[in-house]
Amino acid sequence: MKKLFIVLISLVLVTGVMQAQILERAKDHAKNKVNNKIDNEIDNGIDKGINKVEDGIEGNGKRNSDDANAEVSDVTDIGEWRNYSFIPCSDIMFYDLPGAWEEIGEKPSQWKIIKGKVEVKDFNGINVISLYDEMPEIVPDVSSPEKDYLPESFSLEFDYYRPSGGHNLSVYLFDRKHQTVNGQAEIKIGYNYVSVGSEKGNYNGTSSYSSDAWAHVAIHFDDGELRIYMNEERVIDISDYGSDPTGITLQAYYATDKETYYLKNICLAVKEDDFSDQLAQNDEIIAYGISFTNGTAELRKESMGSINKIYSLMMKDEDLSFTIEGHTDNFGDDKDNKKLSEQRAETVMNVLVQMGIDSKRLKAKGYGESKPVAGNSTEEDKAKNRRIVFVKK
Repeated sequence: MKKLFIVLISLVLVTGVMQAQILERAKDHAKNKVNNKIDNEIDNGIDKGINKVEDGIEGNGKRNSDDANAEVSDVTDIGEWRNYSFIPCSDIMFYDLPGAWEEIGEKPSQWKIIKGKVEVKDFNGINVISLYDEMPEIVPDVSSPEKDYLPESFSLEFDYYRPSGGHNLSVYLFDRKHQTVNGQAEIKIGYNYVSVGSEKGNYNGTSSYSSDAWAHVAIHFDDGELRIYMNEERVIDISDYGSDPTGITLQAYYATDKETYYLKNICLAVKEDDFSDQLAQNDEIIAYGISFTNGTAELRKESMGSINKIYSLMMKDEDLSFTIEGHTDNFGDDKDNKKLSEQRAETVMNVLVQMGIDSKRLKAKGYGESKPVAGNSTEEDKAKNRRIVFVKK
């Protein structure tokens, strides 16, 4: 009897151990399935906005993690940007990230400094332009700056960091180093307002003067009409600006070592863009307004202006279908760039599908660096090669 009892106890113990082992294996198996699913999602790009893609080394190869408004993983992240209407001009004239090749602590290579201290600095792992020492001013380094280098239509975009306690960033639509003033009204960008002369508009900026934050600034000028957007809002709309813009100057008002201003992703483009004209003439649309966080397939929210326009065209014409092509510059490995371009095209396609476009009307394809439209020797040419193209099917 005693022996039988011992045998029974042993069987119970062995069974318990086996069950525990089976349970542990089941847990491991489930965990591996989840990990494999996550890995597959990352490999395949953004699928219904579940995961964010972090591959690729285009641009400076660093994530832009400092700006909460910068990235879209699916349509639910768009929020107020859903109705954004800004579309930049089509011909990129000047562009500066600044790139990873810029030396930290040195002057930014693509700018002329009028006064103050202006350096390339590291901000949370990305290169930015820092401005401090009272009233620092910079102008873009362009050829023949003494001449009027702005046509009747142009757009200027940049990301701007106003420090806690900082005053404002001023934008002058003439080159204060090389040109003479001709009645231009100063554009002042504060913590929750923009003013142009006597015109003033408020936006949903930081909650107080003592808060610091990044903001996306977009300025559009077309034949006398001046429009200014702060993040997703259009805050200034002047039908007659009253003077002819001739250049660009950026000034940080009373910047100090403790109140340092930062700039990044600066793009000056010319020639009014019209998607309908592009489509009619070439059966394709090159959308430079669709941009991504450097080195990833994470869509930046200011891309919604161009995506909304594509969506509108497709809703008006139910027979209109596109192959969405992703293209990169030549920075980094060509295989990685091809994969990244595919992921970016898929990201745009997924957002349009989530907005209501039938997936059968869209196809995504990536070409990487294989089809450049410009050389890759300058920042402007690299920016032209980084593009999303909608080819009519």
